[in-house]
Amino acid sequence: MTEISAQPRRFDRRKFIIGSGAMVVAVGTPRLLNPQSAFAAVKGLPIGPALVDPNQIDSWLAIKGDGTVVLKTGKEELGGGTLTTSHQLVADELDVPFEKVQSIVADTAKTVNQGATAGSQTTPTQFGETGGLRQAVAEARLALLNMASTALGAPVSQLSVKDGVVSAGAGRQVTYATLIGDKLFALKQTGKAVPKRFEDYKLVGTSVPRIDIPAKVVGKFTFNHDIRLPGMVFARVVRPPTIDSQLVGINGFPHKIPGLIRVVVKKNWVAVVAEREEQAIQAASSLRVKWNVTKLPNFATFYEDLVADAPTNTTNRVLINTNDVDATLGKAAKTIEATYKYPIQMHGTMGASTAAAWVDGDQAVVWTHTQNVTAERSMLATALGIPATNIRVIFVEGAGVYGITGADNAGLDAAMISQAVGKPVRVQYTRADEHKWENYGQPFVHKLRGGIDSAGNLVVWDAESWTAARGGRPPRRRTCRRGS
Repeated sequence: MTEISAQPRRFDRRKFIIGSGAMVVAVGTPRLLNPQSAFAAVKGLPIGPALVDPNQIDSWLAIKGDGTVVLKTGKEELGGGTLTTSHQLVADELDVPFEKVQSIVADTAKTVNQGATAGSQTTPTQFGETGGLRQAVAEARLALLNMASTALGAPVSQLSVKDGVVSAGAGRQVTYATLIGDKLFALKQTGKAVPKRFEDYKLVGTSVPRIDIPAKVVGKFTFNHDIRLPGMVFARVVRPPTIDSQLVGINGFPHKIPGLIRVVVKKNWVAVVAEREEQAIQAASSLRVKWNVTKLPNFATFYEDLVADAPTNTTNRVLINTNDVDATLGKAAKTIEATYKYPIQMHGTMGASTAAAWVDGDQAVVWTHTQNVTAERSMLATALGIPATNIRVIFVEGAGVYGITGADNAGLDAAMISQAVGKPVRVQYTRADEHKWENYGQPFVHKLRGGIDSAGNLVVWDAESWTAARGGRPPRRRTCRRGS
């Protein structure tokens, strides 16, 4: 058996490429989601509770009959390694081998609502004193020690744990699996459990191999793009030339499209559905659609217009104002002014967004790489006109993300199309879809003024910013910070 070091090997990429005389590419067959499980999810099995109760220990973890610990987390793995960190935390807090920890990630039927996975907040949330994984696992450990105390006839203070085995001395011991394997805790968190001190952790803070990397390297990892459902059809959204363009009419196709199932129209939203992916691509590019095209901003005067529109089309926020800025600027020994123009920024996800959905009557299951499964469920409930409690949203990892992607939109597209055609549907965006229609980072105009006294000390500053707001917020926003 080959021993694998806990420390990652360091390779010199240039030396590796120079020293290798050939490149070997391994291609594996796609991983298929269990079709029977998926079918059952919308054909009779419960979609899940309206809310997985965070106060219940069972909402956070389970212990199998073989001693495997399954953590349940509402925080996702988006490529940063945070799931590996959570595994370290569970292994340390419960004193079980790192290799014995598994996980269920962001599933509205099985995991608590921990909000969005964004802004580098996963680890602070999981390790926090309230609302995270650390406290919940500490509660589970306390419950297990209480069970072991009864089983071994020894006080908790005299028990020790190693590799999931609780010992009371004199050869008396019992495993977690024996205590609760394949059974529920059926206990609420007490608030009395005290997590271990960070100084007492053995794995947390050390470098361990990422749990997701091996399967990704050899092509066995199941990405959202790999999902296949029985009877699944393929769809593409037909995009208008510009945002807010109005649909005038659809004039069909110039020629017959093989495998075409349907053209779906909902107000200004148009999609095509076909038996195969390449047929959907052909249909989307061939469909003759007439739009009333809205006028785009004039990018030659974009920043000037952003500021000029502010008096009549804005939401103002004054953050600081000492009410003496202009007077103090007039007295300053020297003043400096500058205007900075920050452009619209594309987040540019590494891989195009995709989703699969199965809407069957008043129930729906959606597989998506959204960053917030609970928020996605609420959005889908509104769009589909069915209760959120009848919708299950399951996170399946997509491309790495830093910023906004089209994942939420892809899930919405797939669900609406599935509802229209009565079949499981897969929607795959193109690179053009992703780049043209993502929710771009906001542009800004920053105007700054400052004044210093004769000794070079800053005595006054004035900052104003204008930006085009995102989402459904007002189209302009102006913020001011003034102080002396």
